[in-house]
Amino acid sequence: MPESEPSDLTTVLACAAVEPDLHGLLLFDLAGPLLRPAADAYAQMLAIRYGQPVGRVTLGSYQTEDDLWTSLLQRDADGTSRFAIGPGPLVGGEGQPPLLVVIPDLARASFAVSRAVVELLGAPIATVQRHGVSRTWVPTAHWLASCATADVGQVSPHVLDRFLLRLAVSQPVQPADAVERLLAELAGEGQSASAAEIMSGLPQRWRRALANPPTATFTAAAVRQTGQWSTQQPGMRRQVGLARLARATARLEDDHTVSPEHVDSAAGLVGLWEPAPEPITVEPEPVSPAPQQQAEPAAAPDIGEVAADTVGPEEGTSLEGASPPEVFAASPVPGPDGSPFPEDTASPVREAAPLRPAAQRRRGRPVRSGVVIGTQPSSELADIAWVATAMEAAKHQSWRAQAGGQSGLVVRASDLRSYRRAPASEYLLGLLLDHTCRRERNWDWTLSLAPFLRWAYVHRAGVCVIEVGGAGAPVPLRAERSRVRGMLDPRLAAAMSRQPGTATPLADGLTKLQAEVRHALQHGRGGVTDAIVVVATDGLGNVPLQASVDGYLFGRVRQEGVDDAIAAAAGLAELNRCRCVCVAPPRSAYRHHLERLAQALRAPIAVADEPSQVAHSDAGAAL
Repeated sequence: MPESEPSDLTTVLACAAVEPDLHGLLLFDLAGPLLRPAADAYAQMLAIRYGQPVGRVTLGSYQTEDDLWTSLLQRDADGTSRFAIGPGPLVGGEGQPPLLVVIPDLARASFAVSRAVVELLGAPIATVQRHGVSRTWVPTAHWLASCATADVGQVSPHVLDRFLLRLAVSQPVQPADAVERLLAELAGEGQSASAAEIMSGLPQRWRRALANPPTATFTAAAVRQTGQWSTQQPGMRRQVGLARLARATARLEDDHTVSPEHVDSAAGLVGLWEPAPEPITVEPEPVSPAPQQQAEPAAAPDIGEVAADTVGPEEGTSLEGASPPEVFAASPVPGPDGSPFPEDTASPVREAAPLRPAAQRRRGRPVRSGVVIGTQPSSELADIAWVATAMEAAKHQSWRAQAGGQSGLVVRASDLRSYRRAPASEYLLGLLLDHTCRRERNWDWTLSLAPFLRWAYVHRAGVCVIEVGGAGAPVPLRAERSRVRGMLDPRLAAAMSRQPGTATPLADGLTKLQAEVRHALQHGRGGVTDAIVVVATDGLGNVPLQASVDGYLFGRVRQEGVDDAIAAAAGLAELNRCRCVCVAPPRSAYRHHLERLAQALRAPIAVADEPSQVAHSDAGAAL
């Protein structure tokens, strides 16, 4: 029975496992839960490669330098238990098992993790001198990271440069039912099935190559072909990475020489464009003596004639007496879609003052809630980080025991550490975008929404986007809901530039927006204290709320869609600490429907009279 063709993900994982110099693998657009099966399969391939189980370390946004380079050890001596500082999880050496380091989200990794990537990945030697731990070793750990293409601008180029092997992974189709998806994740069915699927696509000859990697040498033609795939970026890391990947493909096929076909196969695997053609030779036209006649003013050349002249002489034209031809060496560049190097075209995405927190209006003690992003010294016994406190005390155990004659772990007030948590935003911007209201006038609502977007940026407000009537919606009769991280999230710009669709489920959009704002205002300690809701619409909803719930529509729709939208708007206006604004397109039809909607929202109307000018009618009161 012939073996099935392995997937790109299986091929890349096998190449990273069989090639000793490909220790860094970066997968684009692969979510954290979907990264676990790939990490499991990668660990199994490395176990075949090394003949023993592989250790695994997962790094995130909360690790510090002490977490990476040191660890707290417990030792029993003379009947007493003592704590000591030992090497951390990233410190290798003799007798250490092979290690797989997994970073689920490279854009959210802490500074310590990013620096560890730069220091270890691809380095010939590493040294650690910290808190009495002294060790020098050759880094051999394998790194597997994931990052969204939209977040590449948030990652340092030095970190991205360390990952020689890249692959854009398409997201598999998830179950439509949220309950079924949750049950599958809790039962672990998706993880085991995906890992087994990846390993099932591993051919037997690849398993033999992993167990006993053959040697492969480059031919001169393969070296030249690797140069053909060079990019315009400085440095040789990308060429070296492509060469190593080509050698890995040759090893998997049990070929002892790397041919140009292996180079082309490796380039196509990671998503590069076709290799550059042969150098283009442009032959100039022959220069013929002009006839002796009276000089006339030359007419301006036509663009079409100039373009035709640059093509070159026709076939059969004599080139005697012509100047030597000019040779233009062209080099290919990665493609814009699915490129393994999206950082070439991505702009750096960061705030203007990333180290300056937003102004807080709260008074009193800070609320101990939020995502843990690290630890910090503490002067009180609230939200104590016990492991960090014990490790800090263990650093000074030896001299404290000698000075005070005390046994065991001595913890002092200066050793106390508490969790550092991400500050929760006090503000929320609820944005409802009705794409169908821009169909007639081709209205650019960026200027109309600019004051509210600027307010959300300054106050670091959370943003909830509800899209109504957008092109390409999975269910046109339902509104789409998304929570973006902030104003710099690329999904917000994509939502504002989406093309209009067909249906306008305005009632469903207002209902979902009401649920989001109510949850933000009433749930979570230290959460949102003020919310601003901006509704950009003309008030013409043509989908009743029941049709959005059912997902299908029968019969004609008359006034039901508008009435349901007004009822949903009235419920949104009843929320405390929530202010609403209606943003209307210029010269909208059926003005009375928009006025009824604004009256139900208890909101002023900001009208864009001209495409280049926005006239706000009491809209400043909402800010």
